[in-house]
Amino acid sequence: MMKTNSIFKRNFCGRRAVAKTFCLSLSAFCVLFFAGNISAQQNNSKRRTKTKVSQVQPKVVISTSDKTANAVTLVNRVEADYLSGEASVSVNPKQPTVIRLGLAQNATSVVEFPSIDQIYYIHEGNPKLVTIFQSPTKETDRSVTLYPGEGFLPTSVAGQKELSVTITMQMKSGLVIVLEIVPAPDIRQNAHRCVLNYNLAEVVAARRAAGLKVNLGDEVAPKQVKPTRAVSSLMTANLSKESDSIVSDNTGNVSPVSVVEIAVGGSGKTESDSSKRKMKTGTQLSRVVNKKLAEAIKSPKEKFTVWSPATKGLSLSTAKVVEIDDFQRLLIVAVKNETTDALRLLDEMPELQIQTVDKSGNSLQLERLTRKYTETTALAGAIPAGAIVYYAVVYENPVLGANQKLLVSAAHDRAADAPVVASTANQLDNKENR
Repeated sequence: MMKTNSIFKRNFCGRRAVAKTFCLSLSAFCVLFFAGNISAQQNNSKRRTKTKVSQVQPKVVISTSDKTANAVTLVNRVEADYLSGEASVSVNPKQPTVIRLGLAQNATSVVEFPSIDQIYYIHEGNPKLVTIFQSPTKETDRSVTLYPGEGFLPTSVAGQKELSVTITMQMKSGLVIVLEIVPAPDIRQNAHRCVLNYNLAEVVAARRAAGLKVNLGDEVAPKQVKPTRAVSSLMTANLSKESDSIVSDNTGNVSPVSVVEIAVGGSGKTESDSSKRKMKTGTQLSRVVNKKLAEAIKSPKEKFTVWSPATKGLSLSTAKVVEIDDFQRLLIVAVKNETTDALRLLDEMPELQIQTVDKSGNSLQLERLTRKYTETTALAGAIPAGAIVYYAVVYENPVLGANQKLLVSAAHDRAADAPVVASTANQLDNKENR
């Protein structure tokens, strides 16, 4: 019995050891199997991540190409040597100005000018390529509109000469402006609006200094007066109607009256040989007036030393009276706009007057003195804000009494009843050489 139990115990323990070994082996196998699966899953996860990265790459390439395209566009815009979009140009009054504008198909371009100037004429280089809109109010317009023709296209062949068209305009002031129109490839490079800026007084002064004509289109021959002796200041009512002077290009607006006393020379010189002297007229008179006006404009600080106090924005100053000949005198008047708004003088301004005073200096009578000839830097009497315009007025030399003075007045439409008075030294400038 003891042997049997002993044998049973041995067999049982042996089997138990085998089972235990088998379980350990099975456990190890399971561990290795699951570890292999986890490793495989991790490897698959890593592979999938790499795949996603490769799919993102094309997006990065697209973004880079967009940046490259934008850079090319900027380079093309820099190469364009014409104006586009909204532009403002300051014009040099001393020389013709060439302005290059881009004009695209299916677009228009508007060119604007100062309101105090007008277009005198327009020359179109090729109306089939670029046309100007024929406005029904073109005589009073202060702008032109440009339209492209069907054949006005940019060159498509490298090295081919660029197409362009010129439009030449001359303003009433005499200023010459050249528009060079260049075909733009698209509307984004079209010059939609271009504003031209210039000082009208500087334009007129520069043209007069060069001996060129101003106020184009207003050529009116001055009426000539028969040579006569100097007329008394109180005899204005008896003068012939033929002695009416040429009216400067002013409009019919009113303005503040400014009065300044004029420097007048003595009249005690004998004129025994005056009948042998000729009165300057026509071209000869105009040449003298233009010369003296140009000299005054070139050195205004020397010529106009005394200014009247400003009254309602208007002040005056006069240069010394110039003796043109034995019968005629020339007075150059500077009119300054002290306000921030444009003003416009009345017709017949500036006006010359003879004032009679009593012993106390009180005014007794004012008589208008007829002007014979007038030159001015003001277009249609307009004075821009803060600007100075000049008038050269020729009149017949009057005989003044001891209690009489020669005055000049100017008026605008905002203070006609507020005159300002100033006096200047009674001096006469050197006589103009015959």
